[in-house]
Amino acid sequence: MTRGADRDSTDRDSTDRDNTDQAGAGPAVLVRAQSSGGIRTVTLDSPHNANALSTALLTQLRAALADAMSDPGVRVTSRRP
Repeated sequence: MTRGADRDSTDRDSTDRDNTDQAGAGPAVLVRAQSSGGIRTVTLDSPHNANALSTALLTQLRAALADAMSDPGVRVTSRRP
């Protein structure tokens, strides 16, 4: 993994291995993270249940926030519904 400025403007997804998408093709991505200029934006993306805090969503949210906390290039974390 790259750190700091190398990671700006990149999309990153946190996934839960036990939760598959509707087609069964793989893990459903319920939380998306994007970094730009030291700001990590974490977006909840589970419209089928109005972003209810399911076990899968919470697992992915925790992983996304832990990743942001461990990245010294991230100065601010913002969450979007």
